[in-house]
Amino acid sequence: NSSLVVVSPADSRTIFVGTQARALYVTHDGGTTWTPSNLAGAAGYPFALDIDPANPASVLVGMTATPAAGGGVLLSTNGGSTFAADNMGLLSAQVSFGPSYVWAISFSPGSTNGVAALATANGIYLSSPPGTPWQDISGDAIPRQFTDLDWAGTNLYAATYGEGVLKLPLQLSLASLSVSPSTELTSI
Repeated sequence: NSSLVVVSPADSRTIFVGTQARALYVTHDGGTTWTPSNLAGAAGYPFALDIDPANPASVLVGMTATPAAGGGVLLSTNGGSTFAADNMGLLSAQVSFGPSYVWAISFSPGSTNGVAALATANGIYLSSPPGTPWQDISGDAIPRQFTDLDWAGTNLYAATYGEGVLKLPLQLSLASLSVSPSTELTSI
């Protein structure tokens, strides 16, 4: 069973397919040949993936196991051939509701330095550039399961399980990331 499919924003012939058999495959020729990616022995299976539109060699994968269980987030800096754990700053504890894996990953389309966001049952996190510690930006949000997210300019929208959609306006520049202390999630 496939768990994800993502087409590169830089080259439509590059496609990633994750499976529930704990594998991730990549093609660079539109599907004629497929190569397994080295997931560095990570636990769980690939559930979320995004490719940095400004640097397609940078690929993030979210796994269905927590960081404490050997999953969490994996980072590739070579277009998906090999991955390494990228969990610094992530809360690794299990939560009392829902699966605690990475539900969604999304690079900011306007960033030139790889601002990425991820949604988990434990919160919303940002990292920039990839490989730097993740920052919990859930702020004053009631603990809830974040299930998806997407960017609209510098606004980050996060879907929740049972609590609707939240909007987080961020102070992003094309070269850096900063989260204003007064920034709050608001329901929409």
